[in-house]
Amino acid sequence: MNNHTQDIQFSPLRSQPNPIVTLILRIVFVPLLIAIPVIFYALPALFVMETPPIFSTQADEIIFVIITYFILTGMYWYGFQYLKKIGSRAVVQIEVNQTGVHYEHYNGTISSVLYQDLDYSDNYYIKDLHTVSLYKGPTLLKAFWMNPNTGKATTHTITFDTDIVYGKYTGNKSDLIGRFILGVHLFRPDLTVCDTVYSNFYINRDTYAFDKKSHLKVMIGAAIAIIVIVYLIYLFTP
Repeated sequence: MNNHTQDIQFSPLRSQPNPIVTLILRIVFVPLLIAIPVIFYALPALFVMETPPIFSTQADEIIFVIITYFILTGMYWYGFQYLKKIGSRAVVQIEVNQTGVHYEHYNGTISSVLYQDLDYSDNYYIKDLHTVSLYKGPTLLKAFWMNPNTGKATTHTITFDTDIVYGKYTGNKSDLIGRFILGVHLFRPDLTVCDTVYSNFYINRDTYAFDKKSHLKVMIGAAIAIIVIVYLIYLFTP
């Protein structure tokens, strides 16, 4: 641990909800989730009303509708029960403190990823803490973690997102990541952190704080690039 790191004060940090973003996401996704079952329920009726008729007799139409709705209802009931089950484990609050990152779930239970349970990489080319970018998806923070329940080391994704249905959107996700990385440096200095952790999450290497200016520059650059591309497409499209 270097002298500069020793001078940095560590204090616990809790997730802070962003009600505006939460409302926007719910307005976008909740109607979509409602519309999908409605559309599937309407499909059998559309088949029956098809012209020319698909079925030769009215009895065939009734049998088709009954069987289809029975299957759809069973599928939706199973899906509802599954969502209800995983919903009870939805993360509604996150705290990063001196022992690790702790998740408060909708059912009131707490789960944790402790610094003491972080393990070493078994691959020379992969750092103990690193990132994985999903294809057309988010960048994940990965760590080698000794599962206290199984006693086995696994590659674990450390998340800093709360559920937008059972909880609220986390407005300080990047700050939580920076605080967690600071905790790793302070309490597990034996672990290695990949450079991509800092660059992908815009974490300042000296203060371990979220670099808002760098992130804003990238966002503005990306927005300008999109505008230019759209303009060029419009300009050269007959």
